Amino acid sequence: MTLGSTKPAPRKTAVHQKEVNPTQINLRLNHFLKPLGDGGKHHQGGVSMNVSVTFMNLKSSNHFKDYVHEKLNRFDKLLDDPGSAGVVLRSEKLHNTAEINLSAGRLDVHAKEEHEDMHAAIDLVLDKVRSQITKNKEKLQNRRTRVNSRTIRATEEIEEAATLQA
Repeated sequence: MTLGSTKPAPRKTAVHQKEVNPTQINLRLNHFLKPLGDGGKHHQGGVSMNVSVTFMNLKSSNHFKDYVHEKLNRFDKLLDDPGSAGVVLRSEKLHNTAEINLSAGRLDVHAKEEHEDMHAAIDLVLDKVRSQITKNKEKLQNRRTRVNSRTIRATEEIEEAATLQA
């Protein structure tokens, strides 16, 4: 600090510049360009769905993870935006529960299903998710057509009123 001033004096910092080997740059770039675990399959607008699988009271199994990933990646063509899904697979005595929270853009879907067989529970919950997604898409289509029909009717009425005045 200087006398008579309340502000501290600015610090002088040294800028360290490292020489970088070109192979290091390529390795760093390749790290960012790797496919995201979907075998190179990408969504229309970019990256495919991000899926996280959690096991509760059940041993972690690559079989179930792969099964869920395979099934959920089929939903990419139904979704407008790339989505993310949180899947919880739970086992309690004789009941196996599969729960999915999926979000993509403005769409948020939650489904839960219980069955004796885990594969059946996963299939049932995915059917619920599919029906919710298609229901939501149809709802949006109906809104769009309703709005478009209103604007068409309004323009027809304006044209009709203009011809009557002329």
